[in-house]
Amino acid sequence: MTHKGKQASLLATLLAIVAIVLAFSPAVSTRNYVSLNGGFYFTFPDDWEQIDYNTVDVFLSRGQVSRDVYNYEAVFAPSSNSPFFDGNYLILTVDTVRDLTKEQKDSILNEFGHSFAKKFKYAPMRDYLVNLKSENPNYDREKQIASVLNKVTQKGEPFKKNLLMLKFYEKGVARFFCYSPDSAFDASKTIFEQMINSFSTENIDAAFAPEEVKMTEVEVENKSDDKSGESHFIPIAVIVALVVVLITLIRRKRARQK
Repeated sequence: MTHKGKQASLLATLLAIVAIVLAFSPAVSTRNYVSLNGGFYFTFPDDWEQIDYNTVDVFLSRGQVSRDVYNYEAVFAPSSNSPFFDGNYLILTVDTVRDLTKEQKDSILNEFGHSFAKKFKYAPMRDYLVNLKSENPNYDREKQIASVLNKVTQKGEPFKKNLLMLKFYEKGVARFFCYSPDSAFDASKTIFEQMINSFSTENIDAAFAPEEVKMTEVEVENKSDDKSGESHFIPIAVIVALVVVLITLIRRKRARQK
């Protein structure tokens, strides 16, 4: 093989390595939120973000939402929102108790229904959302999700909708307060449904962001093997940069040989 052929072969090998690393990188279409307090996680779109607590506290202090959400766990909204409540957003609250009995669940559902002075419907949540024509509360027995749609008014006029969903699970109740502009709700309710449907209490350790796992692994290695305390983890961006440098050097060498 000629020198030129060896260079081309080396370049192809490096590009293949980069392709393999990228192929095994986690998908970024959704991200996980892990509730250590509640012992569960769920996914949210990758173009959403968790809002910092100070920003949320200022918003809540204005009295824009129900008092029930003041003891919130986390708030999420699209990164493009400015401010975060200008569009879709979600407020999560968690009540951790022991595994609820059927009687306790019925009691919560009755209280939930009475607060809206309407009778419960019992149907799968997807059917309920597709045929959402009233504000009657609904309960999906299989998924153990109670939900109800409310109108949020401003100066007597509706301008947002609030889909409140209660998820019963073995450690208590998670409440999803989902807000959307009135005109965008039909499209937004699918996003909210996907979030609560991704709710899980299994394999929580695996739900943490890959970056956090890598950082933990590096710290363990440093304590046991690496006396210098330096990390040996090479980010993908560094690999790509090395390939770019190599391509530049090859081109310059070829130019000098002409």
